[in-house]
Amino acid sequence: MVSDRGKASIYTAVITGVWWDHTRQIDCMVGRAQEPGPHTELTRKNNMRYLCGAVILMLAGVLGASAPNHQRSQQRTVLQEIRTIAVVPPFFGVPNSALPKGKNLAETIALQTAYRSTLRTLKKEAINRLPQRITSRLNLKVMPTQQVVSLLSAHHVIGRDLFSNHGDIIHGGYPKLNLAACAHLCAMLHVNAVLVTDLDGPQRIGGHYVFVPLQGSGYEPSHVVSKAQFDVVDGNGLLILYADETVQHPATRIGAQQFVFADWLEAQNLLIENFMDYWNLKKN
Repeated sequence: MVSDRGKASIYTAVITGVWWDHTRQIDCMVGRAQEPGPHTELTRKNNMRYLCGAVILMLAGVLGASAPNHQRSQQRTVLQEIRTIAVVPPFFGVPNSALPKGKNLAETIALQTAYRSTLRTLKKEAINRLPQRITSRLNLKVMPTQQVVSLLSAHHVIGRDLFSNHGDIIHGGYPKLNLAACAHLCAMLHVNAVLVTDLDGPQRIGGHYVFVPLQGSGYEPSHVVSKAQFDVVDGNGLLILYADETVQHPATRIGAQQFVFADWLEAQNLLIENFMDYWNLKKN
């Protein structure tokens, strides 16, 4: 079956061929009636070519726009048909190469131990919050988290197993999701769809000056950054919703005291809310 985008390309190619053949006929006609002179002949040829070119661009634009509209309509229909969903426990796809490093081995070990502890706490918060917000904001029946975890453990499956690279985010690039494995997971859990979330490691960026072309220099205050990839896959193995979300949250500081973890947690919560907004936008 040819997709709508493929049909649009075929239609455009056919119309382009017709246009080219028609302009060649025009050239022959003008060539036979060239009494006014070569300049007039060239002008007529160019005018007809511009006119036909404008028509082809208009038709290509209409046909090209119809495909995305149809795809959005199909996506909306599929999202509206979801009644039950299982949330695969989110995880941080942070490879060892992305962990913080100190000036020496002892400092590196201390920094990485503290960072891993922070990631575990943030992960627990995300595991608890995502199902709650889906229930509250999307009005879907969410499979209890403990039941999902128990069934996944019985089959020796974790969220990382659903991605290439074991779910690691390399140089900011999210790994590829195994859609067939997600479809099998839907059947195993008896749900319409599954949500798989790969969280990027949170960052804190200190205040610094920046230069923007055509705008000049400015000062960017301290802030934290939270990122995640959200994937919703149905029982047919179709990726029905994808979101790559990023949140920048101002760093909180009172005197000399900084509240990095509180900022990271709030940024992560905003990340989830942004995804709920996006889901509702695509669904309605």
